[in-house]
Amino acid sequence: MSGSGENQGGLMSSAGLVRYFDTQDRNAISIDPRTLVAFCILFGVFVQLLSLTVWSGLSERLAAIISVSRQSAFFLHLPVGESDMQAGVIAVQGDVSEHAAAIERAATVHDTDVDVVEIRTSGVVPECDMLLVPGGESTTISRLIHQEEIAPEICDHVEAGKPVLATCAGLIVLSEDPKDERVDELGLIDVTVDRNAFGRQRDSFEASIDVTGLESPFHAVFIRAPMVDEVQSRVDVLAQVNGNPVAVQDGPVVGTSFHPELTGDVRIHRLAFFSEPAVEADPWPPTTQREIPTPEKPPRVMR
Repeated sequence: MSGSGENQGGLMSSAGLVRYFDTQDRNAISIDPRTLVAFCILFGVFVQLLSLTVWSGLSERLAAIISVSRQSAFFLHLPVGESDMQAGVIAVQGDVSEHAAAIERAATVHDTDVDVVEIRTSGVVPECDMLLVPGGESTTISRLIHQEEIAPEICDHVEAGKPVLATCAGLIVLSEDPKDERVDELGLIDVTVDRNAFGRQRDSFEASIDVTGLESPFHAVFIRAPMVDEVQSRVDVLAQVNGNPVAVQDGPVVGTSFHPELTGDVRIHRLAFFSEPAVEADPWPPTTQREIPTPEKPPRVMR
């Protein structure tokens, strides 16, 4: 007959094993749950890195892994390294990863360490020093930021004087009047906007435009772009196409009709977040410029 700490096969039972360690050293089993979670995250990253040696897309996979790890660490309040600032990209829908990469490149130019977090729920915006509302589908973005209670946090962010960059659909959502009842606007940029005024997807085009604060033209990509057709006196027009505003600034908020994240030129992100115009253009891939469509009516400037 075996003792109480062993089974009939001569092996110690799991309950007996726990009692054995507990009686031998009560501090032997003392692991901080956060430490365990951090270990699991790092182990998952290690496994993914091993797979990268076989599969293609090294940079994309690595960026995705780092993003997941940072998000997990953020919500578990685990340390992710010291940084000067935190930037948030509203990630309920739209061009998220492209903007995150552009912010990091812009910060590098300014020798600033920025942690970029993707925001899908409330409670994250108040921790951010800068925000970006990307392009995408304006009706979907507006619905989800209200549903997730992110919208009032964006308003508080602007009220505190913190910078925001809103591109394409983001400009529509932050406008005073999107002229579309399906969009639940925030009214943070005092302009009226026509959705898709430059045409549908097939009417997308590219153009080099002069932007106030930049020393040389910016190569802008317009995809189903909105048009600003009424501008209130407090709003500064930063860029125009055929006399129509395509980049505006209302206090700490910069809005663009185009997608600055789709080129290698991060000067718009630098202008919006770091308040220093670039002296020279950043490199961007050469592309074929298409003819700029002429809107039916010029914008009305309310003075």
